[in-house]
Amino acid sequence: MKYKSHPNINLSSHCYRIYQSFPQDQEHRIVSFFHDIGKISQEFQDYINKKSNKKTTHAFESSFFYFFMRHDKEKFEDFLANLYAINKHHGNLPDIEQDISSNFNFTLDGFKKHYFMNFSQKSVKKIHEKLFLMAKPVLRELTQERINKELMEFLFFYKNILEHKKYEFDTIEEYFLFKIRFSKLIFADKYEAIFNQAYKQEKTFKASKYIDRLESIIQEKGKNQNNLNDKRNQARLEILANYQKDKDKKIFIIEAPTGIGKTFAALHLSLQIAKDFDKQTIITALPFTSIIDQTYTDYYDIFEFDQDNILLKYHHLTDSKNCIEPDTENAQVLQKNDYITATWAFDNVIVTTFNQFLYTIFSNKNSDLLKFWKLQNSVVILDEIQSIPRVLLEDVAITLSFLAEQYNVHFILMSATIPAIQQFFNQESFAQLLSTEYYTENNRYTIVPQLDMKYELSDDEQSLLEQIENKSKNQSVLCVVNTKKFAKKIYDDLKTNGVENLYLLSTHLIPKHRKQKIEEIKKKLGDINVVLISTQMVEAGVDLDFDIGFRELAPYGSIIQTAGRINRNNQKEAGQDNKDCTLIVFSIKPHPIYKNGKSHPYHEKDMLIDEQDEFLGNEIKESEILEKVNNYFQEVMDRTISLHLYEKMKKLEFQSVVEEFEKNFMQKIPNLVPVFVETKPNLAQCYREKKFALLREARATTELSKKMEIKSKLKKLEKRMSKYIIDVKKEETTQLEKMFNTKEFQDFTNIHICPFDNYTKRYSYEIGWNGEYWDYGFD
Repeated sequence: MKYKSHPNINLSSHCYRIYQSFPQDQEHRIVSFFHDIGKISQEFQDYINKKSNKKTTHAFESSFFYFFMRHDKEKFEDFLANLYAINKHHGNLPDIEQDISSNFNFTLDGFKKHYFMNFSQKSVKKIHEKLFLMAKPVLRELTQERINKELMEFLFFYKNILEHKKYEFDTIEEYFLFKIRFSKLIFADKYEAIFNQAYKQEKTFKASKYIDRLESIIQEKGKNQNNLNDKRNQARLEILANYQKDKDKKIFIIEAPTGIGKTFAALHLSLQIAKDFDKQTIITALPFTSIIDQTYTDYYDIFEFDQDNILLKYHHLTDSKNCIEPDTENAQVLQKNDYITATWAFDNVIVTTFNQFLYTIFSNKNSDLLKFWKLQNSVVILDEIQSIPRVLLEDVAITLSFLAEQYNVHFILMSATIPAIQQFFNQESFAQLLSTEYYTENNRYTIVPQLDMKYELSDDEQSLLEQIENKSKNQSVLCVVNTKKFAKKIYDDLKTNGVENLYLLSTHLIPKHRKQKIEEIKKKLGDINVVLISTQMVEAGVDLDFDIGFRELAPYGSIIQTAGRINRNNQKEAGQDNKDCTLIVFSIKPHPIYKNGKSHPYHEKDMLIDEQDEFLGNEIKESEILEKVNNYFQEVMDRTISLHLYEKMKKLEFQSVVEEFEKNFMQKIPNLVPVFVETKPNLAQCYREKKFALLREARATTELSKKMEIKSKLKKLEKRMSKYIIDVKKEETTQLEKMFNTKEFQDFTNIHICPFDNYTKRYSYEIGWNGEYWDYGFD
């Protein structure tokens, strides 16, 4: 009780409250009581009590102490997982072989030197003194001979692991054993340090309440039913009925055409699973933030109608990645108000990105694994599963199967084009919940390939601009291209040529304007002919209905998604009233924007130019899509060489797994900075003052219920702020002020402000951000 773990917190209470965060897990109890035992050293106590400015270490020393105090090393996997959780709880999980080779593959003299250099101790004897002399049950005479014997035992343990490759296993079970042990410790440790208490979440999620609310909303929307609404209800009820037949399964697949109502159907299913199996968490992951905003809006009416505050929208705009040391009051305040949100700790329904979800599974980083424990006993909806690169599908499937069985996670996989992921599941482990008739009975559109098209206006009827202009005279036209730069060029050229009711949509528009523009287009469609030039952000989750579409060559799943915006509501017929009901897939060579010909943001392995040229050789009706797309995905999967990340997982190569995953998951855009666009004077200052007022209020209170109330207010404030934020090139922010850069509060968001007096120069509602660096970036 006399030793401190943090200022004004005694070590005993700190460890006990960490254990109390997950009291049913006895291995967590062990790592909780040992993880900070190295803090009993006089050096650390002098530092924490501000008697010395010299920082010291404790994590490695704590693992050293745990090694000699525990006698259950025959439970090797548990023992090693605990040892690494304790040793690395302020860092990241490493590749185990590399870590042992670097840190423990020494002679005795070499180890003494290495240990001294890494941990700044005066001598090996001093290390033993601070660990053993303060634990009377193991007090021994610390002769040099005894010290050397202890050190050799410690070294031999690791050398034996290395020599006999004990870090290699037959399954990925141990990989996730390390992660769950690590995740619970680092989450509970930081939570206790921030809030001075154990984490505790009551079982308050009543799925039946939200099922009733969902059904009420569906009934209200269906008052003016048409055939499409009837189809949506039929599909939803079929999904629920088929689930009842396969309740023993934990992986469910919903493959259905766009516009069939998958969002509400999957949510209804997830709530039913939560009700049947007493689940407290539902996670919906989607590929794009634009879809997240729409899904969050749909969810909000269901989960927040009683102001229950159980719904979280979580992506990069709400993520506080920087780990600020809790040495100052200001840093403590920031952590207290962001930590719960970043770890999903108190939210029952989370809408997030594939990025956040998949990094939680595959990452080795402390910041990502803080929320891994939250996946246990949850329901996870993976919408638009076709967005996952095909080279990762096998590893994703194997991982989902393991989490389903070992961590009781129910998965719902959805798409209009399931990309042959089923072949990687055990046939007894999953169930298809929807019949194929929803495809074969549809004939809303036809895909027409024109893969050798010109761009500029000419007498050639194949030129893109001429076709868009001609079709726009009597039809609503959608044109989806792969980059923001190309979209803006088409928009500018069509505007110069006098095309009316013309819109541009990309992530260069702030979310507020994107939403407004989509609503504006939706209201006009059907009354007048609208022309929309867009990036792929319109592919999914955007309920728009056009007469004809143009799609730049992209992965086949993306083409199908764009086709879902053509005659979406099935109220038109090709040939009647001059309606085409077609999607023209084009490829322009040479490309008018990119001299090197690379005009797409997709991974080269997913473009499959040769296969798509062959597959798009003829027109394809919607009723033929399912068979063709299944054959296509099977063919390309047969040619795909999987990454086999699971082999690295079996070897506990935590760092190598995430590095290989990052290379293949998505193309990253470097040097992007968030910018708050002021659409009226002093808007940024208004939000800044509101946030600072809440942070001051949080600083002044010690009552948890009050802190949770403030957390709720901050979430709502940041949600409103995010409507004005876009990512732009770093070079364009050099003259812009940071939004939260004051002496009172430390900045960790890196958000800059585009002030109102610059607004019309740098930004417009028509095109969004109008910077100087158009030659970059993909949505």
